[in-house]
Amino acid sequence: MNRFKAKTVIVTGAGSGIGKAIANALAEEGADVMINDINPELIDAAIAEGKVNGLVGDMSILEDIQELVAYTLNCYGKIDLLVANASVTHFAPFLETTEAEYDKITSLNMKGTFFLTQSVAKAMKEKGGKIVVISSNLSKRAYPSLTTYSMTKAALNMMVRSLSLELSPFKININAIAPGPIATERTIKEIPDYHEVWADIIPTGRSGTVEDTAKSTLFLLSDEASQINGQVLFIDGGWSGIGVNPI
Repeated sequence: MNRFKAKTVIVTGAGSGIGKAIANALAEEGADVMINDINPELIDAAIAEGKVNGLVGDMSILEDIQELVAYTLNCYGKIDLLVANASVTHFAPFLETTEAEYDKITSLNMKGTFFLTQSVAKAMKEKGGKIVVISSNLSKRAYPSLTTYSMTKAALNMMVRSLSLELSPFKININAIAPGPIATERTIKEIPDYHEVWADIIPTGRSGTVEDTAKSTLFLLSDEASQINGQVLFIDGGWSGIGVNPI
């Protein structure tokens, strides 16, 4: 398929995991892809593969956001699509969460996503575009020691719903993907038997993959989803509909 030929897209937090899978899938379907990651080694490795362009930056810092948008416009002259994926997950019991931990999580997950979306929407407003924000199924269900993270993802869901009203006059669609348990380099390193743990709990009998999230994201960025706006699509095999946690 070649659904994104001549389209320019920014994918943040794309040095590995879900972001990398989305960026590569877009490149394979013809898009000009600009990725971002805070890790310069991951950016260099991705560029060396020859599928994407990239820029190092911290998406919790407004100056880095503005630099990424300006660099993309300088390289390609436009931005048609955005995948706001950069975020941080941090496990900490509520009673032990520090101000520094809270600020780190909220600055990237909420503030960074807000101002990245704003900056890209300003670039899109003349010709329109599509935006997908990566939320989480923990935005609607509780999980131990992830209160701050879950709060930020719930906030993104409301941001998407609200911005569907403000951005629609500019022909900009905005939606969110809410992945459930996804097997990535990080999650498998943390839990070596990740697949087995989640296979016993998720109704579909398996944990999610980065490809599951990429395929859903590409659908929302495509013309096939032109009438989908302000929605949150949960990709979790039905786990959010039950009350079992692997603890």
